Amino acid sequence: MAPAKLGGKWCLIDKTGKVLVESQFDEIQDFKDGVACVVISGTKNQCDRQVGGKVGLIDKTGKLLVEPQFDEIQDFKDGVARVVIGSTKNQYNRQVGGKVGLIDKTGKLLVEPQFDEIQDFKDGVARVVRGGTQEDQYEPAFRENWGFIDKTGKVLLKPQFQFSQISDFKDGVACIATGGTRNQHGMRVGVNWGIIDKKGDWVVIPQFIERPDCYYGKFFGGNLEKGGKYFISDTSGNIIWKEGDNKERPKASSGTGFYVSTEGHVITNYHVVKNFSKFSVNGIPAELINYDSANDLALLIAKATPLAIAVFNTNNPVRLGEEVFSFGFPLSGLLSSGGNLTSGTISGLSGIENNANHLQITAAIQAGNSGGPLINRKGLIVGLVFGKLNAFYTAKLTGTLPENVNFAIRSEVVRSFLELNNVSCKREGWFCFSKSNEDIAAEVQKYTVKVECSR
Repeated sequence: MAPAKLGGKWCLIDKTGKVLVESQFDEIQDFKDGVACVVISGTKNQCDRQVGGKVGLIDKTGKLLVEPQFDEIQDFKDGVARVVIGSTKNQYNRQVGGKVGLIDKTGKLLVEPQFDEIQDFKDGVARVVRGGTQEDQYEPAFRENWGFIDKTGKVLLKPQFQFSQISDFKDGVACIATGGTRNQHGMRVGVNWGIIDKKGDWVVIPQFIERPDCYYGKFFGGNLEKGGKYFISDTSGNIIWKEGDNKERPKASSGTGFYVSTEGHVITNYHVVKNFSKFSVNGIPAELINYDSANDLALLIAKATPLAIAVFNTNNPVRLGEEVFSFGFPLSGLLSSGGNLTSGTISGLSGIENNANHLQITAAIQAGNSGGPLINRKGLIVGLVFGKLNAFYTAKLTGTLPENVNFAIRSEVVRSFLELNNVSCKREGWFCFSKSNEDIAAEVQKYTVKVECSR
């Protein structure tokens, strides 16, 4: 198939000269990735180049995928192309101004033209800019209207930052700076850096004075104050290494999990295993079967026969004020290698922003507790520990230091995830009675494991 001019208009012909697409276009551009731009209502300039008009899209069969309606359709990259409306040609015949949107190769409009710029997608996410003050028009990087969208057009982070305040996504996370003031050059200074995920949720709330480094999307490093020592935190903001420590910077991760089947299935948090490829439970090799990043759950299977498996609470709903226990392997290499049992209460029946999938607990947890069981006085699973409120940032915002504000994923959410992966969890019987702390500790040790991950 090739473009040909017939009767003053362009058409498409095959190798025999047969007209496949009737003459109707003022221009047919070269095919790239199976599609070509077509122009109608344009005019020729002194260099015999088509200017003006509206641009559409056809495929190699001649099918019109997009009616000519845009001022420009740029080349496809990663399955999407930018489209522009409301722009004009400058003296160099380049399209300037206008609003930018996105289409896919079927011609479907993914994002209505509304942005001033959409950058290339990286890790499935693109930086966008929309609007800005008049003085910023000459320095786009200083516009305070940069944000993120995904390929469906969903706005992950609404445009509100300077270009220098956001990084590209890598391994599912990006660095974001908030606060600060503009200096005489228009640059925002005195900002605090944090980490967001692709849902636009904070992984590490803004607290760093410098843009943090990311280690495989798992650890973050930066400085909390000027002249302070460089440190590395986990995804909850807990400092696990600082400059001057004798130990090496982390190249691996560890957390907690527990057996949920006699076949060796282990449940833990997704953020424990995220971006790692090798896993073990209590030193025994394990394999990642599946995960649910939205609910922060991951399922492993170990080549082992467990001494016991966890029993889930199913007969009675969790009550506010109920006594609970957590067990795990916090601060690996510092605290007991045999695990730690802590007690507390259910202090809230929902999590941050009233998340009904979570419970708020007072049982103390530290880095490494993630993925561990939360059990009631009967020794039954009522949740899976996953995180704590960042004390440093909360104190900075409120002036008070939060204590024992920790969170767990409800056991109902965990059970649903297991059932979706064809794992039938063990449920409580009709005759379950309260147990002593000593009996609870002895029992939970049998099915709780240390999860270790590496590259």
